[in-house]
Amino acid sequence: MPSKGATVETSALCVTDRPAFEEKLLAWDDRHQIDLLIANAGISGGGSMEARQSEAQLREIMDINLDGTFNTVNP
Repeated sequence: MPSKGATVETSALCVTDRPAFEEKLLAWDDRHQIDLLIANAGISGGGSMEARQSEAQLREIMDINLDGTFNTVNP
């Protein structure tokens, strides 16, 4: 919270683009050491529990929800 003295920087990035995301995170950390990072990207298929999802939908969900989290915390 800037009003409390924190340095805040935001950006809209695709968590599945590992090289670009890692570059941005490391650049942020070089300017101001990251004390808190919230890995909060996630999607669902949007249907009911009984609805079938295509393989492409499942792969997109896994890419964003799992790989995206790893791409956020690993660098």
